[in-house]
Amino acid sequence: MSPRTKEYLRLFVIMAVVTALFQYFIGSRFFKEPQPIQEDHSGERVSIPQSLNYLMPLEKEIDFCDSEKILSSTNEKIDTPLATYIFSNQGATLESFVFKHYVGRTEHDLSTIMPAQSVVKEDRCFLVALGNKTPYYFNLITRQDQDDSVILHYHGECDQGFVSKKFTVYKNSFKIDVDLTLEPHNNQEMQARLLLTSPDLTTLNKTDVISLLVNRVNAASLERVTPTNALFDSAWVTPKLFGFEGRYFIHSFVSDLNNYAQRGYVKRWQENGIIAFLEGPKVKEKSTWKLSFYLGPKEVTALSAVDERLTQVLDYGWFDAIARVLLYILRFIAKFTYNYGLAIIVLTLLIRLIMAPFMSRGMTSIKKQQEISKKSKYIEQKYKHDPEKLRQERAELLKNHGMPGLTGCLPLLLQVPIFMALYRVLSVSLELYQSPFLWINDLSARDPYFILPVLAGLSMVLSTPMNDPKQLLMMVLIGLVFSAFMSYASAGILLYLFVTTFFSVVQNMLQKRMGRS
Repeated sequence: MSPRTKEYLRLFVIMAVVTALFQYFIGSRFFKEPQPIQEDHSGERVSIPQSLNYLMPLEKEIDFCDSEKILSSTNEKIDTPLATYIFSNQGATLESFVFKHYVGRTEHDLSTIMPAQSVVKEDRCFLVALGNKTPYYFNLITRQDQDDSVILHYHGECDQGFVSKKFTVYKNSFKIDVDLTLEPHNNQEMQARLLLTSPDLTTLNKTDVISLLVNRVNAASLERVTPTNALFDSAWVTPKLFGFEGRYFIHSFVSDLNNYAQRGYVKRWQENGIIAFLEGPKVKEKSTWKLSFYLGPKEVTALSAVDERLTQVLDYGWFDAIARVLLYILRFIAKFTYNYGLAIIVLTLLIRLIMAPFMSRGMTSIKKQQEISKKSKYIEQKYKHDPEKLRQERAELLKNHGMPGLTGCLPLLLQVPIFMALYRVLSVSLELYQSPFLWINDLSARDPYFILPVLAGLSMVLSTPMNDPKQLLMMVLIGLVFSAFMSYASAGILLYLFVTTFFSVVQNMLQKRMGRS
């Protein structure tokens, strides 16, 4: 083993040890898993409308009028190219939503609704709760399988009147229409609350952080609300969009043709989940409302196909335009590689090829600056006792070679927006979720063995040509800090960093050999 190889191996071991120590003593303090929201008794927060009906207490309790009945559960399965839905006659609710997530050529099903056996009666998606007694057992009246959709019509009854729900599930989008009908008995008063559950990925051992999405009347943009304790004592008046955003999925009410939603509010559900209540008006005669919902992934084409407002959640920061282009290219490459790890490598090579002219100019500029620096030091040494001659020689040097420019920094400056855009894309895009590569099972998560952060830090050190021992020591320290702090970054972004710096090392080696020949 050559001395240089031993040095590289020693440096790799040092970086690995520092990364492990950072992860054990420091990382766990700053990169904690989301914690369940703790209950608190904050004051009620509401928007004051014209009618005092909006100031009524928030109704979150549900009582059933037919809970003593023992009826068999019957399910209706709807299988589309995008997802599989299972509706139940218990509450006429959506019991299961399974998104068909393709990793390469393999289908990985992602369920965003908690299994029925883990859910109490009151916490079912699309359950309709009434003011007094709520029907739990519904009859399926009809099922219509059409070319572009499947329609299910459920009917239930309680002492107050009839409740009818018609679901329209679209085959080529993640849109679900709900036609809700209340038909009171003997002019009794009825008021419905329609429930919507937040996305849940606990069945995949994936902890998710949920935010509330709200679009107020005449508001230009969506409001993203962090689930603080005060959220659960709050209400939103006549929301035009109301739902939940997770890391990869959205469950949201998006359309209300007949002005059903008078208030929207939420309650806690399980440990990290949230349930939304869409409260309708009080009626004494037969009334029907048509509402539309989006239940699906955070993908721009899927979101825009249902409601353009939802694309606002795809926030890639300052370099949003670059991020969207890179994501499009990455998805295009993955169609041929069938693996997002390989797609990232190919994308990195493309970026390197595009940057090659700038890199070449940068290296030329760096060499020129080094030559000027050497000549300047020589002049200073030669004429250190003759200030006038030193001034003349410096002026002549600047006249012949000019001032050192920023051309050498140009490649680095150009890579900053690309890195920032890719960092967002590779950290939050559903495409990388559960995508394996070599020893990594999920490119959207951190490297389980911290190999990539160490390799990325090591290659960063080796990619910088240095002859000064002090400069080398500084780069080693920078590499150590980089490996430690990037140990919790997604494996996808670390793979990009490693590949791009690795090719910098190769490029430097080739340039040295070409310079010697």
